[in-house]
Amino acid sequence: MRRGFEFSFSWLFSLIVGALILILAIYGVSTFVGQERTISDSETAQALSGLLSPLQTSVETSFRPNPIIFPQATEITLGCTRDASSVQTRALSSIGRNSVPGYAQETAGVAVFGNTTLTGTTVHSLVVPFLFPYKISDLVIVWTQPLCLVSAPEAVLDTFGSDNHSVQAVQQVRGCRKGTRIICFDQTQGCDVAVDSYLRRVTTGGKSLYYEGALLYGALVASPQVYECQIGVLMHRGAALADLYAGASALIGAHGEGCSTAVGTSVVQYGRSLRSTNSSKQLAGLAEQAEILGTDERSSICSLWRNA
Repeated sequence: MRRGFEFSFSWLFSLIVGALILILAIYGVSTFVGQERTISDSETAQALSGLLSPLQTSVETSFRPNPIIFPQATEITLGCTRDASSVQTRALSSIGRNSVPGYAQETAGVAVFGNTTLTGTTVHSLVVPFLFPYKISDLVIVWTQPLCLVSAPEAVLDTFGSDNHSVQAVQQVRGCRKGTRIICFDQTQGCDVAVDSYLRRVTTGGKSLYYEGALLYGALVASPQVYECQIGVLMHRGAALADLYAGASALIGAHGEGCSTAVGTSVVQYGRSLRSTNSSKQLAGLAEQAEILGTDERSSICSLWRNA
């Protein structure tokens, strides 16, 4: 009996040790794969950032870049702080799927609008300049889910261009393909996103986002959190540009014949208003100031940003 007991115990001991070795081996491989996945995802995010950052337009034109295609389904997370936009990516594969995303990569010089998290193999984008009244930045609008524009104005359709795969244009909601993000203009029933052209307001996710000019395109696809944060980024950048234009105005006024510093004074006041903006609800008041400032600058002998 004792011999049998010893035999059984040795087998049990071997099984326990073997199981521990197997668990440690699996853990080691998983950790290594996770680390490799994090490195790969960081490199992917850096490449994506590199593709988005150079997307600059001329002063008054918009364009649709070619789609960005990943070799496999990828999760993209858009980040935003007061100073900059960023992107993180994570490849969605069976290996390392639950690993943390790669390191965030900043997108310099552009404001990126989209859902907080995008998933897919293909990223579509639209680049539009934001003039308010001078050019503050280029807006990069990104989406992976196809869009269905219901009763959209011709100007909006022209800006998105002829792309029936990622952007569908219809007159009624029932004409939208299954799985599309339904964006309705001046109607609400059956819509994921509703645009009120009169109030310049976009309702999405139960939130109201206000827009002026090209910001409409950001509001159509962005999550409320990303949109409001990017408004802060743009206003901060606009205020910094106002400081530069105010300085340029002072120099021109001091040395240029027939040039006035009145525009420079208005720019200083405008910059202060931009700095105090922390919500899209304040855009309507800023738009009035921007319109007056733009009119004053155009009527001035000395140009500050007309040829910028």
